[in-house]
Amino acid sequence: MANCPSAVRGAVTQTARTTDGIDVTVTAPDATAEREIITRAEFHARTPKPLSPIPHIGLRGGGSHIGYCPLLHDGTSITTTPTPGGITMHIQTRSPERVRELQEIVEARAARMRNFPSS
Repeated sequence: MANCPSAVRGAVTQTARTTDGIDVTVTAPDATAEREIITRAEFHARTPKPLSPIPHIGLRGGGSHIGYCPLLHDGTSITTTPTPGGITMHIQTRSPERVRELQEIVEARAARMRNFPSS
């Protein structure tokens, strides 16, 4: 979870469905947390493929295929837009027939972040 904007202490994650994917907005009231959220989000926007193949061994260090982080790279593109207190990440699927699946996965992961120990 070291690269997950939603895992920054104090982060608040909200989702909004779009016609081609989903927007994930992550904000925090603290300026230090806000900068970290933006840094992590921009990393994802610059990483157009699944993250490095770190094994999934229950330590939350994986490559965005499974886990809690709402951001998915596999078969998607991610762009960012600054927002007060943080950033909005637009996740667009490359397969139009998978829009609903993407939305459901991202929403479920974002909901789980509310109980993540770092939050």
